[in-house]
Amino acid sequence: MDEKKIWKQNLVRAQEGDLYKHLTQRRFHKIGGYGRFDRAIAAISALLQATVRMKLKFIQRDAGLHLGCQLFADLIMTPNFPVLAIDRTLLTALEQTAVPPDIFTLKPVLKTGLILLPQKTIQTPDGDWIDWIAFRHAEAGQLLTSLQTAEGINRPTRMAEDSIGWATQPSVVTWASNQPLSRWADEEAPPMFGGDVTDQALSLRLSTLLANFLLYLQTYPQDIQPENNATGFSSATQNTKRRSPKILFPRWVGRGYKQPQERPSQGRHRKHTSPQPHWRRGHWRRVPVGKGRKGREWRWIKPVLVNLE
Repeated sequence: MDEKKIWKQNLVRAQEGDLYKHLTQRRFHKIGGYGRFDRAIAAISALLQATVRMKLKFIQRDAGLHLGCQLFADLIMTPNFPVLAIDRTLLTALEQTAVPPDIFTLKPVLKTGLILLPQKTIQTPDGDWIDWIAFRHAEAGQLLTSLQTAEGINRPTRMAEDSIGWATQPSVVTWASNQPLSRWADEEAPPMFGGDVTDQALSLRLSTLLANFLLYLQTYPQDIQPENNATGFSSATQNTKRRSPKILFPRWVGRGYKQPQERPSQGRHRKHTSPQPHWRRGHWRRVPVGKGRKGREWRWIKPVLVNLE
């Protein structure tokens, strides 16, 4: 039988299982054009239920599968883990921003969570669209959730160093990556991404997006809306009179973000600039603050869209 057909059958069975029913007791409104909480939970439940029937050595042969199982287990074992929706304009800007070498100084704002993405924005080399990612910002020494496999519950392990990781399951393949923060600072040892060139490109794209997203959360905490705030949703989702108050809204991140733009150059300087619309990439800085300017805070030098008519 075709692998995708088997996966769809696993999704159906997962939605009948106790894990899915438990996790979806916390219900979320659907957002037009974004990934859905219930579908993400169905995929996570299907994978974790499958690993219960697998031997650990088989799981470990596939680095993406092993990491994905571990990260999903960490997510679901976090009570009321945050569910966030990233604004499309902010997502584009974060992808146009370089990750700072000193990101290793970043302390966790959120240790884990689920991010709902704009649909048809990020695609795997297999052609599947990624509508959500689970993430983890772990510190060195952190105890990771034990996996349950065919041999029983495995011995827990600890994170070797500060790292950020993500995982997603758009279809049959589990896509995941975990990057020690120290690697971003070492030019001779850049972040390591396994697989072929297309796999590496996807891993780099999502790891860069996540690193910048976590920096944004720390720098702009006021730009994170609470779960029960409907502001900014389409009119179809704002009709709360007909909806149960027990159904939550994902926490919007970046709804207040305004993209800086620069109009076409005028006068004698125009010949020195590209006439085509393009991005001037953004970056992060650590600036001195406080008494004696001894403290340090992150500042985002936002990317600029140049020559957009």
